[in-house]
Amino acid sequence: MKQCIMALAIVLLSHISAIAQQKVELKYDRIQLAEEFLNELYPELGPHRLITVQTGFGWVGSTFFYVGITPCRLGSEVVSPPNNRATDLPKQCPGPMQADASSFFMASIVLGYKKPFLRGYGAGGEFLSAKLDAWHKEIIKHPEWAEGDMLNALRLMNPRFGPAEKETFARVVPVQTIERFSGCRLRPSTAKFDAKRVGQPPDTDILQLGWTVYGNRRKGGGGCIAEFEPFEGRLVRLNP
Repeated sequence: MKQCIMALAIVLLSHISAIAQQKVELKYDRIQLAEEFLNELYPELGPHRLITVQTGFGWVGSTFFYVGITPCRLGSEVVSPPNNRATDLPKQCPGPMQADASSFFMASIVLGYKKPFLRGYGAGGEFLSAKLDAWHKEIIKHPEWAEGDMLNALRLMNPRFGPAEKETFARVVPVQTIERFSGCRLRPSTAKFDAKRVGQPPDTDILQLGWTVYGNRRKGGGGCIAEFEPFEGRLVRLNP
């Protein structure tokens, strides 16, 4: 999991030059902004959860941190389980020392510190990418596979938004949410599905899997890119 998060961080930071760490005084509540963004993107995360900030530091114009989400209930919280079954209760939240990482959901977030907007985003974990990771692992087992083999393996996993469902996927792209929080105006018509190796031997485990949607920045011009997993169509990476 830690390797996955570090990889996400590298992707997010690769386009930023002249990095210089400095003390950053934010003009807004970054946790509130992150929670609002995540609530709109992933309402299925549910209300009973522990949100933790894993790391935080700043550089010129930005602040970077990890947010972990663990489905759980606070010790003093009374939760009414669905169907009145005790087994449906979320587990009790871990103590602070046990909550430094979450295998359920973790996001790396880059925010501007003068104004509340996203400058980069990447996420993973069981909630978001369990099936995507399983597909990835299956491909890694077969270095001889071509694109057709990869897609055959995907079909067996019954994704909601496979390569033949472009029109259906385009209708669920969260254009307004992403634009409001990042200034990136995605164009769903540009959606492109990939199932390919992007690493050169011996690094054949570096893959491009799922949907990529292109857009334009609302201010300053230039392009922006978002990537989505094909099983539920959820955002996994944003480079605004």
